[in-house]
Amino acid sequence: PGSTAFGSMFDDLISFRQALESNAPTATLQQGIGAMDRALDTVLAARSNVGSRTARLDATKSQSESTDLTLQNLESNVEQVDI
Repeated sequence: PGSTAFGSMFDDLISFRQALESNAPTATLQQGIGAMDRALDTVLAARSNVGSRTARLDATKSQSESTDLTLQNLESNVEQVDI
């Protein structure tokens, strides 16, 4: 879900914007940058997870299509023998 992938990223961005607008101390801005870095890591991990799941799904689909073709060929061979 989006809450897992993005966590508090948008809240962190809003807080960082507010810190910039209020001329917050450098330490506060560095904390904001650190929070955004962690959020980006979380998004990248979620993206990787989705990518690997998509690859597994594609492989499963390909295997299913191959099995379907094999079964159709076997069925055709059986029907030819019955005639």
